[in-house]
Amino acid sequence: MHHLIYVSTATKYLNTDDLLDILNSSVGGNAAHNITGFLIYAESERSFIQVLEGDEADVDITFDRILKDHRHHEIVVLERSVIEERSFGAWSMGFKSLQHHLLMMIDGYSPVSNLRTLAKDGLALKVLTIFSKINNVTDF
Repeated sequence: MHHLIYVSTATKYLNTDDLLDILNSSVGGNAAHNITGFLIYAESERSFIQVLEGDEADVDITFDRILKDHRHHEIVVLERSVIEERSFGAWSMGFKSLQHHLLMMIDGYSPVSNLRTLAKDGLALKVLTIFSKINNVTDF
């Protein structure tokens, strides 16, 4: 079992319909490849952070699809590792859109930083896990 965590920047501001389109298309692909995960969209900086979990080949197929998606760019892998078990196994794709005040709750986050700062000390997975548990996460 593997997980891959990445960040990216949306090519434009995404409204609710844009986000639903991304999520709905992700769910089908994820279910077909037995991928689970969680996605956060930070509205104020137009950034995504996502974790994908599954067999290594399936994670690679899914990530290759993501790399070709025109709706975002500046994709950077923060972490890729072997895991014992899924952290987000209940969801084909959990989702949360964060406004600025919620971003400010992340330890180590500042207004001059962005989600890319979560690469240090395994912080990315911690943030994804905390927000999936304490915020009203949409289950897709």
